[in-house]
Amino acid sequence: MTIGNSVAAPSPLQRAGDPQHGEPGPATRDAPFQPVMALSFRLLLKRALYLVAILLLPGALTAVALLWWLDRRRIMRNSPRPND
Repeated sequence: MTIGNSVAAPSPLQRAGDPQHGEPGPATRDAPFQPVMALSFRLLLKRALYLVAILLLPGALTAVALLWWLDRRRIMRNSPRPND
């Protein structure tokens, strides 16, 4: 809407179909079908990797500490004593 050299703000009816104001325009509503399976498989894979990381990382850190402690114990037990 142009009145002389000024530009009037669009009415609420004009803004309703405007993609910048929340509701998608006609071009996006009629967009071609995108494969949902590819998107959901990627999301599933991402979530599975997060779950594996959450479950395995604390266990791996605990195992490393436990193995270090057991190794230090073995070394201390088998070391020769000076007066034996």
